[in-house]
Amino acid sequence: MEKNEELQSLLDLLDDTDPTIYQNVKEGILNLGYLVAGDALLKLETSSENVLVKNRCNYLYAKLRSLHFSSELKTWAFINDGYNWDFIYILSEFCNSAFDRQKALDTLKQYEEEFFSDFQELKAPEENAKMLQELIYKKFAFTFSYQPLDFSALLLGSFYETKKGSPFLFCMLYCMLAEKRRLPIFTVAFPANLVLVYAKKELPATEEDILFYINPANGEVFSKNGIDLFLKRYNLENKIQYFLPCSTSEIAVLYLYTLKEAYLSVGQEKRASEMNRFAEIILETIKQQSNNNPE
Repeated sequence: MEKNEELQSLLDLLDDTDPTIYQNVKEGILNLGYLVAGDALLKLETSSENVLVKNRCNYLYAKLRSLHFSSELKTWAFINDGYNWDFIYILSEFCNSAFDRQKALDTLKQYEEEFFSDFQELKAPEENAKMLQELIYKKFAFTFSYQPLDFSALLLGSFYETKKGSPFLFCMLYCMLAEKRRLPIFTVAFPANLVLVYAKKELPATEEDILFYINPANGEVFSKNGIDLFLKRYNLENKIQYFLPCSTSEIAVLYLYTLKEAYLSVGQEKRASEMNRFAEIILETIKQQSNNNPE
């Protein structure tokens, strides 16, 4: 209650033209945070007829959202065990304020429960992969449909409704379902693509730990030779990183750079800059963890 009263007192001063007073008001609202002040700023921006108030509300709301989601991403990167995909939910909400994160999580939970019910007995790896393929592409009726830099395919927004999306979203779905049955399925990242890998064990460290790869576009299984052909086709250097799983922190950075290019392609340079800054936050967090835990 006290915070609400403090917020209202600050909002009442947003029309003050004194720079010193506005500076104090701005700092006060920013200190209250997005969760406390966000909705009130949006409401005031809509209802006020004062141009100065509208502009200040718009600025403060954008600033609070940026600070809030920066903090959320940094926390995610710090506690990430290498296999957590929550960054997609965080960024989908940042990029689309209408995105209902809880609804999306509830839908995923329904898929997980159905998967767990249908998949009660573990079998040979190839059979497990086949069952996942049938579940995702037949029973759940997902269809891989992706045009580069297509926002609707990159963000979660309508993924669970349209059942169409990018490699990022399909790898996320695969990995999160596999995790429920402790299937060692992970993601391999390329400069402009992702594939899945089925390993002999958790935390695979060498190529000998890999059983086979999975194409997230259709669930088809393929061998290491398929990776070799992909690298040759796109003139990519043959590196060990293209055969082994990467962490979801690395995937998040690639995802952010993909979003950055998508925003630049439609002239949204400010939003592209935010994606770049988010990537830098994750990279800096990874660096700090590496420094704190030297091998």
